Formats: sequence, structure tokens, C-alpha cells
Amino acid sequence: MAFNLIPSQFEISKYNAKDMMWANYTDQNVLFKMNPNYKPWQDLTAGKVLEYVASASPNIYAKNNSMIDSFAKTNRTEYVDTDWLRWSLKGTNNIKCYAVENLEPNNPTPGIAHSEIEHKFSHNLWVSGTVIYPECAPSVEFIVNGEAVADGTGYIYALQLKTKNEFEFVNPELLESNITWAARGHNFSEASNEYGPSPIKGGPSIITFQSQLGSFSASHEVTDDAVHQMMRIRGKDNQGNYIPNVPDQIFHFEEAEFRMKNKYMRDQSLFWGRDAGYNLIDPTTGYHRKTGAGMLQFYEDGNLLEYDETNFTVDFLREQFRSYLYGKVEPNNANIKVKAGIALLGLVQKALSKEYAMRPVEKMHDNYARPGASFPGSKQKGLHLTEPQFMGFDLYPYGVIEFEHFPILDDVEMNGGLVHPDSGLPLTSYWGFVDDIGIGMGANLKHYIKKGSEYYNYICGAYSPAGSISHGNGRGFVSSHSRRSYKIIYSIIEGVMLMDSKRTLFL
Repeated sequence: MAFNLIPSQFEISKYNAKDMMWANYTDQNVLFKMNPNYKPWQDLTAGKVLEYVASASPNIYAKNNSMIDSFAKTNRTEYVDTDWLRWSLKGTNNIKCYAVENLEPNNPTPGIAHSEIEHKFSHNLWVSGTVIYPECAPSVEFIVNGEAVADGTGYIYALQLKTKNEFEFVNPELLESNITWAARGHNFSEASNEYGPSPIKGGPSIITFQSQLGSFSASHEVTDDAVHQMMRIRGKDNQGNYIPNVPDQIFHFEEAEFRMKNKYMRDQSLFWGRDAGYNLIDPTTGYHRKTGAGMLQFYEDGNLLEYDETNFTVDFLREQFRSYLYGKVEPNNANIKVKAGIALLGLVQKALSKEYAMRPVEKMHDNYARPGASFPGSKQKGLHLTEPQFMGFDLYPYGVIEFEHFPILDDVEMNGGLVHPDSGLPLTSYWGFVDDIGIGMGANLKHYIKKGSEYYNYICGAYSPAGSISHGNGRGFVSSHSRRSYKIIYSIIEGVMLMDSKRTLFL
């Protein structure tokens, strides 16, 4: 008989006493390795599997602050029949047009000594006596002298600079093409026989917008080995009490984790999504992939407020918000909520605390110190230093600004690559958004789901969520392939929409 000297293919480790002992020396590692029945570790996750599934989301804080749940709780989720959404808004009737050509391009002092200048515009909107101005410089006003003359490419107007100083002239850059112009109110002397245009010339204006929903889909395959990892889920209400008369649900570990991650990724798509039209192809089907516009794309279309984080003051905020509110928002609607990241909330807290410290008011002891633990054996009273959290301020003569946390802006998983050089926080933590500065009366931000588009199903092989499919014990599952696994399929067509992006604010 010949001995087989080749090491066994089942061997995974080999310990030799002489490799672990030297003379009369033995340490704990030797004892652990020499006794195969001794376990130097203790499993702390026994009985706590459900807690780990619940925290499977990359952003653990976001799992309890899902935007999808927030939309449902505030009744802002609606179901629609199509992939495309259209909505119309009434215009302000402030009819505008843009400059086509400066007919005096070589004039370095246009309008000096009340001289007339000729300028070509895209539309015939104004009559003699109308006061117009370029929107980029509303303080520079011109008076229209006479009617427009059409030349086939536009309408030529004779303009006169509105000023008392005969030595004043206009910057030639304001007369460049593609600059938008609008009309001001009209003032005429008693000797004038001109009346100016109506502010509702042509009737009220209607602006129509369109966006499309996006398609989210995900799949996960579970093998027969994983089928046996079962878990039981029992529902609780908001107070933590078990919901009566609701049977327990049996889930696989992988399936519960799959559902948690789907909700997290849907949140990311609804916020960061970009509308690519028909330019993307789904490699799994060969057809076009729907990508809807996310919240950020709508915010970028709205008002932008830039701030300096090194000199962030309450006075700066007040002046900026006043410019958006006054003259546009009714006093009872001037209640603005800013959804902000942690870093922006910190800047607001510091700015408001600094302003409060300069006020000649009594500071209550309880607002800054509360009872706390002291060192064992010490005779000194223990205190805990704290301070009020300022989350808003009032404007004068009207208006309220409040701040609240928006967790997705602090998502290190998505934004960890771009961080602030000093704080180390994601740069998005310094962002803030306002859904509605108060112009409208209804909810500006809404969540839409296409009816019947949410799909959650299984493609089973020899195995199903109920176990193996054989001899009629499939429990309603049908085998469609020969692999010892089944696949979980989830998809939904959904999107967000801001009715009027010009009512928003992006800090």
C-alpha cells in the first residue's frame, strides 16, 4: 500500500506545537489554537438581526427621515396616469421683449444732451411716451418718442434718456443685443395727447411648463442557501406599541435589506435626478431610460442667494430676504421655511446667538446652565453648560424666517468626496432651500407616482421565497428557470415637481 503524501484538499489550517512553544513558554494564543472547542469571541448580534437590517441604509439618519415618507404624511403624493406632466401658470402681464441690435454701435456717449438714439427690439409693444428700461439696470430709463418702424428683422424705436442732467449718457454695454427690456408706469403732462399702452395688452399671459417622471428599478437574486435565513417582522405604531390584529410578516434577511436600500436610493433619485430626455439607453432592455428632473434641478431654475460663510450675519439674511419678500408677498403669507444642512444651521445658530448677546436683555440662567453630574467625592455642584437653539427670526415690519434640517444634504455617502477644507463636512451641508417664498397659496413641491407602475415581484427558479418548488408545494410560486435561486424585482415610475421654480430660493 502506497501512502498519499499530498496534503488533503479539505485542509484549511495546520498547527504544530513546536511552532507555538519555545522551551517552557506558552501564551494565550497557543492555548486558543490548541483547543479547537474554545471560542475566544462572543456573538453580540444574537437576537438583534432586525435592528441591523433597519440600519442597512448607507445614511442611517436618513432612514428615519425619508422624503418619500414625508411626502405621504403631508398629503403631497399624488397618482397620475402618464409619464409626462404639464402645468400652466398665469403671467404677470408685464410684457417684455429683448433688444435685437444697437443701431449706433460706434457712439461712445449715447443719449447725451437728451439726444435721441435708435434701437431695434424683437416686438412692437410700446407707443410714444412709454417709459422703458433694461432689466439688468432698472434705474436707467428711456422715453419712447414716436411709433415703431418695422424693417423685417425687428422694430426700430427712437429713445430718449430720462434724466435732468444734459451731460449724462448711458453705458453702451446696456444697448447690446439679447438684453431683456420692460415698460414702466407712464406719466404724461397735460399737453400730451399720448396715453401709453395697456398693461394687459393682448390679454393675460399663460406660461406652460413640462417635466417627466423617472423610472427607478432594482433587482436582487437570492440563492437556495440564503433562502433559509428567515426573519419575522411585527408592525408597531408611532408610540412603539404593537399594532393589534395585524399578522406577523416573514421576510428573508436579504429581502428586508433590499427594501430599505430601495427607499434610500429612491430618495437620492428624487433629489439629485437629472432629466436627460431620450439620450440614455437602458442596457438591460435596449430601450430608452426615463430620467426625471430631481428637486435640485428645479431649485437651480429658481432664485439664487449667495452668502459668505466667513462673514455670515443676521443683517445680511434680513436684507436678502426683504428683497425677495417686500412688494411680492402678502404679509400673512410671509412665513418662510428654509431646509438646510447641518453646516448652514450652525452658521445661523452662531449669527443669531451673536445678535442675541448684543441685545440689552436679561439672560435667564436656566437657558445656559442646567443641573448635571459632578465628580465623585467632590463638594462642588455639578452643572451642564448649554445654550438656546435659535432656529429662526422675525423680519420688520412683517415676515418670519424659520430653519429646519434637511438630512439628504449631509449624506456623506453621496457627498463625501467634496468636503469643506476646515470643517470636513460635505459642501452640500452649507446649502439651503426654500420651496416657496410666499407668493403662492398652495403646496409648491409635490411628489407624483404613475398609477400601477409600482411593481414588486419574484422570478423563481427551483427555489422561491417559500422554499423549493417541487411536487406541487410551490405555494403559488411558479418556476421559470432551472437555477437554484429566485430574483426579486422592484420598479416604480415617479418624480417630483415644483409648480413655480421662481418661488424657490437656493442658498
